Amino acid sequence: MMEDMIETLLSKFNDKKILKFKFYNFENIRGYHDIENLMLSPIFAHGVFLIKKYSFFDMRGFFPWRCGADTEFSERFEAVGNFTSKIDVPFFYRRYHDSNITKSPETSLESDERKKIKEIILEKRKNKSWNSPLHMSISNCSRII
Repeated sequence: MMEDMIETLLSKFNDKKILKFKFYNFENIRGYHDIENLMLSPIFAHGVFLIKKYSFFDMRGFFPWRCGADTEFSERFEAVGNFTSKIDVPFFYRRYHDSNITKSPETSLESDERKKIKEIILEKRKNKSWNSPLHMSISNCSRII
């Protein structure tokens, strides 16, 4: 993470419920030192964000999925009426490697497991069937694997 990440985020948090930001991707183990090897992510991080602890607990946190739990949490958070604030600034480095969940064949973005997650999210979005987090249990979105 960047040296000023926490201080900067806390100064911008104020009355927000959740604050998301960008990140750099790199592959080479020393790649984050070389600006030419860094790739700014086009998305805001799903799994790394600033949130008030009680808000995270009120939403019942992440479900115990092997992958995609952060995306599901983000979708569920907004679907029940919460607003996600964003800062278009990178605050951490993420290294891709062969055993990374996002690259692993079983859990990559093109895997069958991720396809099932996308189907669940799209179905809930289409039918507006996100349950209130106060009445939600893990069984409402059962584990995919």
